[in-house]
Amino acid sequence: MEGSTTGSTGLRVVVTGSSSGIGEAVARRFAAAGARVAGISLDGGAPCDGIFTAGDTGDAGAVEALAARVEAEWGGIDVWVNNAARLLVKSFVETTDEEWHGLLRANLHGYFYGCRAAARRMLPAGSGRIVNVTSAARTLAVPGFGAYIAAKGAIEEMTRTLALELAPH
Repeated sequence: MEGSTTGSTGLRVVVTGSSSGIGEAVARRFAAAGARVAGISLDGGAPCDGIFTAGDTGDAGAVEALAARVEAEWGGIDVWVNNAARLLVKSFVETTDEEWHGLLRANLHGYFYGCRAAARRMLPAGSGRIVNVTSAARTLAVPGFGAYIAAKGAIEEMTRTLALELAPH
């Protein structure tokens, strides 16, 4: 991330999965560069000052509530970083329906909800950036990672499509 937050002062940034790992690092880096940071995570942990809520990004209502709160309190959203993820290592044949859907809820549906919430606010504002964090696993065939890899591949293609839809705006 070296140098990637240059000019971040005053930006209104939302990071999903913000209480640990990559999401925590992204939130801290933006805050250190002068951005106002908001986030959502299962535990609601706050890696820096800002608006942080406990919630599941696979719940459209939780994502929309965070976006609405940031818009109401800060007047808009400049950057939305979809990062929340869950890992499941289990053979394809042994994966239950509940495990499959649970992994897609966190790793795909949450990205859709985040992109939609952000775009609905950025389009009227005429600007904004959506960043979808994925994984090199999206192009690999690794036994036991079927659901995870399927979700990460879908995120990449959803991102490409979203870029084409939003580029004219």
